[in-house]
Amino acid sequence: MTSREIQLVRETFQQIQPAAGPLSQLFYGRIFQINPSLRGMFHGDIRAQGLKFTGMLTTLIDGLERLDRHVPELKAMGQRHVAYGVVPEHYDVVCDSLLWALSQAVEGGLTGEQKAAWKKMLEEVSAVMLEGAAQLSNG
Repeated sequence: MTSREIQLVRETFQQIQPAAGPLSQLFYGRIFQINPSLRGMFHGDIRAQGLKFTGMLTTLIDGLERLDRHVPELKAMGQRHVAYGVVPEHYDVVCDSLLWALSQAVEGGLTGEQKAAWKKMLEEVSAVMLEGAAQLSNG
């Protein structure tokens, strides 16, 4: 990611960070709206899952200049998600849902430039997670 893209992601995340709980509710609600069958993958308290999600997002955003440091963790997460029943097509649903939720949470919505920066980050993260998931079937 470029320094400008990193700046855009951080600025928008700082705007919504105080509302991280509502962001995760919007995010998961959108996932289930797009693909209701995914609801069955989530057991227990969705708010607890939301806290895990926003915690991971915070960690990634804090380290965007060195995203490579997160590669082992992201690959392992991709592998864990296979056990939950996640398939590659689900990554697009997650990306679209998060972009939608961010657009709702950021006052005035995301600009085109902000959305493109977030999409790039999400695509990079997804690619690493998918690589980890693929290692299960290739290993």
